[in-house]
Amino acid sequence: MSASKGVKSSKNLPTGVAKPKTAPETQSLADGLKFSTLIKADGSHIYTRTLPGENGKKTLRIDGPGDSAIALDNQGTIRLITGVHDPNRGAASGKLCIKTNGQQQLHTEPSVIQYNAGGENKEALNVLCYGDVTHESRGGEYTIRATKITFIADEELTLQGHAGVKIQAGQSGKGTIDMVCGTLTQRTVNYKEVISGQKKTVGVSEESVVQFDPRASVNIVSAGSINHKIIGDMQQQVGGAYHMDVLGKKIPGGLLTGSGVLNAYQLRTVVGNAEIKTGNLDLTALRTNVKTADLSLDSAKTSFKTADFDVDAAKVDILGAADVSITGANVRLTGALIYLN
Repeated sequence: MSASKGVKSSKNLPTGVAKPKTAPETQSLADGLKFSTLIKADGSHIYTRTLPGENGKKTLRIDGPGDSAIALDNQGTIRLITGVHDPNRGAASGKLCIKTNGQQQLHTEPSVIQYNAGGENKEALNVLCYGDVTHESRGGEYTIRATKITFIADEELTLQGHAGVKIQAGQSGKGTIDMVCGTLTQRTVNYKEVISGQKKTVGVSEESVVQFDPRASVNIVSAGSINHKIIGDMQQQVGGAYHMDVLGKKIPGGLLTGSGVLNAYQLRTVVGNAEIKTGNLDLTALRTNVKTADLSLDSAKTSFKTADFDVDAAKVDILGAADVSITGANVRLTGALIYLN
């Protein structure tokens, strides 16, 4: 039995239920993409494609039997699209393989190339050249940036800057530069080091400073202290004059502490003798103290000129092979016993 049996439709349909304000939209096939197949065989397809609009872009596309394609449009753009790399389809799947007898390229606009890492070695770019390689940037900068950069030269590595060479470790220059070599040779007209921290040399078996220019000089200017600790011998040979000026000021936090700061100049030998040989010796001091277990004075002639001369000794011997003369306004001999022979 039909469910609609005995149901009759209305003779007059309502007209005020829906009144649309805009006209119904229509769609024409002329406003869509236009395809024109040129060749289609064995999974390959060569066709043209036109986008809708008065100035719709036209493209000639060549699709291979796989998922690779070439697209050429009316804007002068050429696109090469390779498929997905799948080891199951072959080692060269998804790759752009080019074999030529050489190439020459001219790019009038900037070129942007991006390489992404992949494969077992996770390399992004690997270039192998048999012969010389020249990179030249005329009138511009050449920048290489990476997390770690390694230059390996089987024979020689040369860095040449016509205006200068600048090496900076760290963004603020506080990084570390580590050089390892057998021999380091530097040739320069002027050499300057600006060190704000500490300079330390460790493990030097021999250090020599040789200057052939008679006008050459070595200057050490320090606002702090200078300390030399020498286990072996020390020798100085001076062809000209040797001057030493000591102010004797006490420096807070200086190198000498304790009783050592009481003497402005101090020379001490623990073992051995001290010897001074000179043509003439001039000694000027406010006060001179000589303390020794035994004092010997050997001189062809000895002269003492002083306002007051005192000799205080348990025993005094004056021995002259020739005459011995004592001259004075008054000569006094004082003793418990006086022997004249």
